[in-house]
Amino acid sequence: MIGPVTIRVLGVPAPQGSKRSLGNGRMVESSKRVKPWRQSVAYAVQGRNVEGTTAAVRVDIDFKFRRPRAHLGQGKNYDRVKASAPAFPVSRAVGDLDKLCRATFDGLVDGGIIADDSQIVELHTAKTYLGPHELTVGAIVRIEEIT
Repeated sequence: MIGPVTIRVLGVPAPQGSKRSLGNGRMVESSKRVKPWRQSVAYAVQGRNVEGTTAAVRVDIDFKFRRPRAHLGQGKNYDRVKASAPAFPVSRAVGDLDKLCRATFDGLVDGGIIADDSQIVELHTAKTYLGPHELTVGAIVRIEEIT
């Protein structure tokens, strides 16, 4: 049984989009960003050296993104968010929340903390911008076995 495990994944979260056919039944990811993200998740899990589980789990994920420069003021206000800037990352460039989760789940499986993403029976997710004192994009993932 694993207790609550919190993992900090560094890197730009990437949505797992559609696959495209190469012919003869071979499929590849459409996005080149997915594989590095999945590897970052797996690496973060393996770095924690936690035992895997086959039980039901609850997963909380907070995806962290850097604000675009256009959201910030200029000159002496360079570190202030403009009033007109959106509070949450809703652009297409960031990706759909469900697709971000799919890529992250595959990384959790690759990292060995869960055997299959079907074990995830409860999920809480968010897409947020980095706070004023946060420096790195990525995700904070919390996994807990539930009974």
